[in-house]
Amino acid sequence: MVCGVSGLLLFNVTAPNVALPEIGRALAAGFVTQQWVLSSYALVLAALLLAAGVLGDRYGHRRLFLVGLGIFTLGSLGCALAPSAAVLVAGRVVQGVGAAAMFPAGLALISAEFAGPARARAIGVWAATVAAAIALGPLLGGVLVTVAGWRAEFAVAALLALLAVLLGRRRLRGADGVPVAMDWLGTGLLSAALFTAVLVLTQGNELGWTSALVLAGAVLVLALLTGFVVVEHKVASPLIAPALMVNRTFVAATLVALIFAAAGFAPLTYIAQFLLTVTEAGPIRTGLLLAPFAVAAFAVSLLAARVAARVGLRATLAGGLLVCAAGLGLMLATGPGAGGLALLPGLTVFGVGAGLVNPTMTSAALAVVPAAAGGMAAAVNNAARQFGIAAGIAGLGALVQARLASGVSAGLTARGVPAEQAAAGAAGLAGGDPDAGAAAGVAPETFDPVGTLAYGAALDALFVAGIGIAALGAVIVLIVIRPHPHGSTPTPDPGVRRAGANPQVPPRASTPSAEGTAP
Repeated sequence: MVCGVSGLLLFNVTAPNVALPEIGRALAAGFVTQQWVLSSYALVLAALLLAAGVLGDRYGHRRLFLVGLGIFTLGSLGCALAPSAAVLVAGRVVQGVGAAAMFPAGLALISAEFAGPARARAIGVWAATVAAAIALGPLLGGVLVTVAGWRAEFAVAALLALLAVLLGRRRLRGADGVPVAMDWLGTGLLSAALFTAVLVLTQGNELGWTSALVLAGAVLVLALLTGFVVVEHKVASPLIAPALMVNRTFVAATLVALIFAAAGFAPLTYIAQFLLTVTEAGPIRTGLLLAPFAVAAFAVSLLAARVAARVGLRATLAGGLLVCAAGLGLMLATGPGAGGLALLPGLTVFGVGAGLVNPTMTSAALAVVPAAAGGMAAAVNNAARQFGIAAGIAGLGALVQARLASGVSAGLTARGVPAEQAAAGAAGLAGGDPDAGAAAGVAPETFDPVGTLAYGAALDALFVAGIGIAALGAVIVLIVIRPHPHGSTPTPDPGVRRAGANPQVPPRASTPSAEGTAP
């Protein structure tokens, strides 16, 4: 059940991709607003996951999981009935609150239910489900959008979540929590830092990266993060155990989660937009073109635990990131303006890399903490993942928007289109309007080839950035994680304990086989 609900939560990350053009037309939502429809969900997840992890340790993960399901159901219903873009974004925020409660609780329930190699296999199944949901979201969402409109995506999510609540009350098992203190100051500082960071990335392209507001926001993010680190070292019950901040394997797993999400999710998002807006593939065809990624990621995720046990955690993570970079490189090699079929080999290779990285980084994060701190560890790992998604959409989306606008404007001007019309067409396409050419008064035979080449060039810039980010992640893994004998068993760090709990929490007796994780 936990795997199914986790799949539903990730379905709601990617499924709206194929609905954005229709949402834009129905609710008059421009490019930035459409970004917020996607990133607001991930942003709230990232901001609240850590607090939710500690709440689960305190009140019981089963209880928090069911409460989160109820909140998610209400948010999904609000999205389905939204009369405006602002209400839709608000509904996505409520969805994010519910999802934040469920993600760490679900992983902690799995971690508590299984031990040793069985836990690694269970996490592999969970990761495979997550990978499939992320990649199949556009296909299933495309079917719903085509058959019943964009609201159907959220209505179906609400119905499935409600059924999960009813089933979970009868079937879901979980122990009661143990009273722990809450680090409200640390939670507030970190949540504010994450929110401000994504806000800066989202608005930077529109306001200007050197504008006073953007620079002030960047300074504020650094100040908030500095304050958070100081607080965590001083309070009796830190949100994140200081020992985790210096545990080499946990730090690497957290950084990989952030990097993988930023480098992986943004390309999928904007490939979908390219197929929908420029090639007019339609929601169902777009989902089918993205399906090879889903199949590869799902299949490889089921084998990732065996690979890590054979070649080691360090090699699996670094190798998976390099495979992701290779997949992006294959897509880059197709050249600007290539059709969706040309992207299939790269998407498949990218899915193989994702299948190696996703479950391995989660297993690594959970392996270095005692069972009682599983909620906190899962929350940190998922928070990094969700922040990476939000930051990737915002930051790399700004890159795509800027390259697209400049490419369309230059291309139309070179074809003799008056500067005012060229600027209007560029702004419209960069703003997510599939009818931008007609709105600017430019003939389709002039506008369409320019738009295709410009969007392809913008995607190429995105692929180059993604390759660099993935390669950086591989370097970080190789530097931060110390090499250990293959198949050695990681042990929980004795310095890590549940936030606010008695420091003498006994570690889990058995942990998944992977490479050593000494801090």
